[in-house]
Amino acid sequence: MEERLTAYVPYCLGKIKKLPEWRKSPFARMSWEEVNSAIISSNQELLYLIADIAKTYKYDSTIITRWLGLRASAVTKDFYIARTVQDLKMHKLTRRVWRDQNHMDFIPKDDSDLTTKALCLAFWTFRSDWFRTIQSESQFSLSKMAQQWLGQQELRRGDTEMANYYLRCASASSEEEYLSECESEELSK
Repeated sequence: MEERLTAYVPYCLGKIKKLPEWRKSPFARMSWEEVNSAIISSNQELLYLIADIAKTYKYDSTIITRWLGLRASAVTKDFYIARTVQDLKMHKLTRRVWRDQNHMDFIPKDDSDLTTKALCLAFWTFRSDWFRTIQSESQFSLSKMAQQWLGQQELRRGDTEMANYYLRCASASSEEEYLSECESEELSK
């Protein structure tokens, strides 16, 4: 399960990389491996930056440093989630997230195990950012953020029909209207 959950870490670090504090720092131009080396060598400027980001955005700084360590040693399979999102393979993504969600109950919860804690947080961060609900591999509703992102990607690819579908679902004013319309259209595709 640890191998599967590692695939969610690049997403979380991508969110951190987009923060203004990170983008303005000298670490923004470094690779994750270089950033991890700076952590290992106790670079105080980096540790202060991580602590500041953790405090501002309600993260745990030890979790961020663990994500950096995991990302620095990432292998190709650890980018499965990122590649699946980038390739707009939403059914594959949903199946993976649904299966991982179902296995979360089997993971021993030990607060002293930083790696497990970091991986579970990475999973739940991605899960809550991208999905409102996942009831099965075929019954799910994407979050409004995911719908907007997908609509923009479809526009870039020139598929205005799909772009309009996603953007319409993302901007639906009523929660019930959003769920029933988007779920029924998604299932019929």
